[in-house]
Amino acid sequence: MRSLRPLRTPTLAVALALTVAAPVSAVRADHTPAPATVTLPGSFQSELGCAGDWDPACAVTNLSYDPGTGTWVGNFSIPAGNWEYKVAINGAWDENYGAGGVQNGPNIPLVLGSEQNVTFIYDHTTHVVTQSVAPIVVAPGSFQSEVGCPGDWDPACLTTQLLDADLDGVFVYQTSLIPPGDYEFKIALGLSWDINYGEGGVPGGANIPFTVPAGGAFVTISWNSTTLVPSVVVDTGTPAHSTSWGRMKAMYR
Repeated sequence: MRSLRPLRTPTLAVALALTVAAPVSAVRADHTPAPATVTLPGSFQSELGCAGDWDPACAVTNLSYDPGTGTWVGNFSIPAGNWEYKVAINGAWDENYGAGGVQNGPNIPLVLGSEQNVTFIYDHTTHVVTQSVAPIVVAPGSFQSEVGCPGDWDPACLTTQLLDADLDGVFVYQTSLIPPGDYEFKIALGLSWDINYGEGGVPGGANIPFTVPAGGAFVTISWNSTTLVPSVVVDTGTPAHSTSWGRMKAMYR
């Protein structure tokens, strides 16, 4: 029997509804210290070797810090089933994040039709956790070394990962760190070139060009997972207020 965590846990249907309806109100990383540990408490923990489920102190489901990307990463073999989980900081419920990176937010659903190795990636700048069952979307391109990747055209560099925090199927990355110049990019899934999309959403299609005319311009790269079409917008003025997690990731990185 699944043990209950000491918080109200919405059902899967309610969690999905709250994920869409809840206001974007994540806590900025500079409002909380860097974690000592990051754990995934959830309904699958006992299947992975924990004494019970929803245990924020079980080290079996800890993530490991990757200094190269500044993210926390873990891979677990999880059985088929309808699961839920959250992110807990420092082995307790005092600081925890649910769907959309919202503090004390709804549980994050994970639906598996068969046993799978699932990679989880938590970014403490946005408090959003992504996992490999939903696509891990990266924008490899000629600009990556300018924003912190080791090199350009790297589909495995999570610095240019696109996020879909509100689960609307549109993944977004935004940065103001690209210097003036002409650049190109594509969209790659699964941290490799095996599945990639170019102009018009064509698999393996042409690179998508864009120009940054001045320093400090906000570049927004997005990918629609329904149409498969990538897009890019360069904003040289003062950007309007946005609750885009891509923008917040760039601002607070």
